[in-house]
Amino acid sequence: MNFIFYICYFIASNGWYILITSVLLIYVYVNYLRDALDNYSQHRAENQYLNKVKNNPDLFREKALAMEEARLKMQDKYALEAEKYKEKQQLLEQLKQDKKRRTYVCECETKIGYLN
Repeated sequence: MNFIFYICYFIASNGWYILITSVLLIYVYVNYLRDALDNYSQHRAENQYLNKVKNNPDLFREKALAMEEARLKMQDKYALEAEKYKEKQQLLEQLKQDKKRRTYVCECETKIGYLN
């Protein structure tokens, strides 16, 4: 119970110092340390991968084949979507032409006097 009392007393007497220090630490982390830590982590992961590939060349070949397969799959998906889009555009164009033809026929019939 005494321990909790001392912690509460410490926070009550030094609260502003704790708050300011916390804000400064967060500011330094967000603006300076985070990018450096991310770069270090990425560099370390790359080095680990290069060491694995150096020891096991089949790993590189497998990864390259997997990337090629994924690329082909994405390319096929894109080609399919492009074909669907092209068909949709052709259908819309055909509908526009039909509508234009119908309005032209109606205008001609009106001018000639078929509908009067």
